[in-house]
Amino acid sequence: MEHLPEPARLLIEARRILRDDGRLLLSVPNPYYYMDVVNEVRGFPDTDGHLFSFTNANLHALLDLHGFEVEDTIGTFFLIPKSFRGAFRSNRVWVLKHVPELLARSRVYRCKKR
Repeated sequence: MEHLPEPARLLIEARRILRDDGRLLLSVPNPYYYMDVVNEVRGFPDTDGHLFSFTNANLHALLDLHGFEVEDTIGTFFLIPKSFRGAFRSNRVWVLKHVPELLARSRVYRCKKR
């Protein structure tokens, strides 16, 4: 959604084509992820091509406005800072079942039609 010029159109179309018992899964970057905050403070440009940034509150509001209810939200992964990577050998990403949303690089939302 963060790459789309009109993210609301995606939600309109998803609502139209989903069955009543269907689910919509969305993954969006966490705007409060520590490295994104550090890069913003340091004045580094966004190199990922994001047109939008979605906080938890504004994504919930957008989904609600388009007839969706959020059933669950999880964090996806946590990237280990470079200075600590040697301590974890070859693993540079922690994949955990539930990463706290504030630490997660991105968030996944499971939604149903209202």
